[in-house]
Amino acid sequence: MRPPVLTDRQLQILEFVAAGATRKEIAVHLKISPETVKDHVKVIFDKFGVQSLRDGFSEISQYLQNYGQHGLNAKQFFTDVTYRVDVAENRTSAKLYRESNGYIVHGKVDTFSTRLIDNGELLNVLLNGQKPSQIRISEKFMNYAITLDKPIAAGERFSRTFEAQLNRNNNAEYTETSNTIGTPVEKLTIDVRFPYSVPQCSGYLERGLDALDFAICKHVEFDFNQTRALAIIHWPQISDRYCLNWLWQGAK
Repeated sequence: MRPPVLTDRQLQILEFVAAGATRKEIAVHLKISPETVKDHVKVIFDKFGVQSLRDGFSEISQYLQNYGQHGLNAKQFFTDVTYRVDVAENRTSAKLYRESNGYIVHGKVDTFSTRLIDNGELLNVLLNGQKPSQIRISEKFMNYAITLDKPIAAGERFSRTFEAQLNRNNNAEYTETSNTIGTPVEKLTIDVRFPYSVPQCSGYLERGLDALDFAICKHVEFDFNQTRALAIIHWPQISDRYCLNWLWQGAK
C-alpha cells in the first residue's frame, strides 16, 4: 500500500504506540490528555485501514522503518520514477534524464537533491531546469541539490526532473547503467536507448550479497529489442540496486 500522510504529531504518537507505550505514558510524555492520544490513534489506524497495531503490524513496521525518526526518516514517496539513458554513437557518453513523481508523506521538503555514482564527467547538470546550487562528493557519489522557492508540505504532490551529459572516464565504453533505491518507490522504469543494434543486454538485481537475474524476479518486467532495453520494477526495496549491462558488436 502507498504510505498514508501523517502529521508530525501523528507520526510521533505512532512511534510510541509501536514501541509499546500505553495511552497514559504517551499523554504524560507529550503533555496532552489520554483522550487526545486516543483520538490521534484512531485517526492513525483509520489512515492505515486497520483496527489495531496487531492488524497493521507489518504495514506500520515498514512505514516506521522508512519514515520514522529511528528509521530512514524519509519524507517523500515516489509513485513513479523514470530513468532514461540515451547512449551516443561514440559509445563513451550518454544523455541522462530522470523524472520523479510523488508526494510528501510527513513534514516539509525545501530542497531537491539527487546523487549518482561518480563514474565519469557530468556536464550540463540541471535539476528542475536549474543549475544545482549545491554540489558535494561523498565516497563514490556525486550529490547535487537546489533549494526550492517554496517548501512542499505533507500531502502535496511534486514532479522533479534531472538531466545531464555523462562522459565516461578514460574514454571507456558505456556498457552498463544502474539505479539504487534510496527512497520508497512504487514503480521504477529504466529505459536505455542505443544508437544502433547491440547483440546482447541483460538485467539483474543486487540485493545484499545476492545477484538475481531479472528473469527470476517476479516484480520486474524486462524487454530488449537490440536498440532499446526497458525494465519496469514494481515496489523495489530500499537499497536494491537494479543493473542493466550490454555488449557492443565490433570496434568503435
